[in-house]
Amino acid sequence: AIMGISPSLFEAADIDGANSRQVFLKITLPLLRPMVVYTMITSMIGGLQMWDIPYLYKEGTTTNRATETIAVYIYNHFHQIPHNYGFSAAASVILFFITSILGSICFAMNVDKDAQKRKKQIKEAKKLQKLQSKSAFGGF
Repeated sequence: AIMGISPSLFEAADIDGANSRQVFLKITLPLLRPMVVYTMITSMIGGLQMWDIPYLYKEGTTTNRATETIAVYIYNHFHQIPHNYGFSAAASVILFFITSILGSICFAMNVDKDAQKRKKQIKEAKKLQKLQSKSAFGGF
């Protein structure tokens, strides 16, 4: 993603007298935001659905649930307890909802506030213009 940032932006910032901290905070970080959000969400999903490492740590030991992730919990209820398919399916749906909620929170925390503010101002200006045009034509 960093290779996709135009070098002319860095050159313009250098000409304008921006220091390296300003260049990073005002140019590099905002342009990398979509990739950072994508990486954070996919890493979170991968962490929630991690199965192999916790299962290997647990294998051959006593039933220690401290290292058990949600995926291992679903697997144990599906395979080791006979005919417990409904519980495993319900746990999988709950995992989906937890992942969706955490992904939405992560996405909401990384939304560009300036873009939202500009969009709101444009919407208010259109609304005001519409009200002015209604009053100019007598409500028609």
